[in-house]
Amino acid sequence: MKYILVFFMIIFSYGNIIETKVFTKIIKSNTLNTVLAISLEDKNIANLVSKIDKTLKIANKYNFCKNDGYSIMPKFYKNKFDTYNTKLKLNCQFTDKKIDLFSKFLAQVQKNNIIYIYDLKYIIPKKLQKDSIKLLKIEALNYALKKAKKLSTTFNKKCFMQKVNFNNYNTRMLFKSVSMYQKSIPLPQNHGKNIEIKANYNFVCY
Repeated sequence: MKYILVFFMIIFSYGNIIETKVFTKIIKSNTLNTVLAISLEDKNIANLVSKIDKTLKIANKYNFCKNDGYSIMPKFYKNKFDTYNTKLKLNCQFTDKKIDLFSKFLAQVQKNNIIYIYDLKYIIPKKLQKDSIKLLKIEALNYALKKAKKLSTTFNKKCFMQKVNFNNYNTRMLFKSVSMYQKSIPLPQNHGKNIEIKANYNFVCY
């Protein structure tokens, strides 16, 4: 765990010392997220509904893709009815250890269908992000205890942290996502996410 000093400002007036620090941590996850679009069509609406049902049953079997609903629309060519069409959009989330299983799932639903994979990327689950922020705050508080002790020695006074507040924590993605339409599924680079919190300290010496 590392911290970066963004800027350092000390105001020593009437025993008050103000300092601002930014603490940062790079976290990684093995969880992947993507949107899978499956285009289905048939001239017979009953047959199309059957295809949709079959596709969703396959998705439910693998249990890492969810569909929130779909619409069936007629397609026309030169003002004449051509076919019925729908595009299933599945939100998929799985660990990178299951990429081969995901590829197997794609192979099953790709028969006679057009498949697009959008924005395949690593994500940071909310719990992991929340826990990482807690650890950064603990690091910031431990820094404050050491700082107060150092100030006491430097000024030959009794110094303590009067208050601290945290604000504007930022997250910055450090990996690229992948958009594609192909049979093989390469994994995107996983450099993690940079999480930062800003700590504003007020030390008092007397």
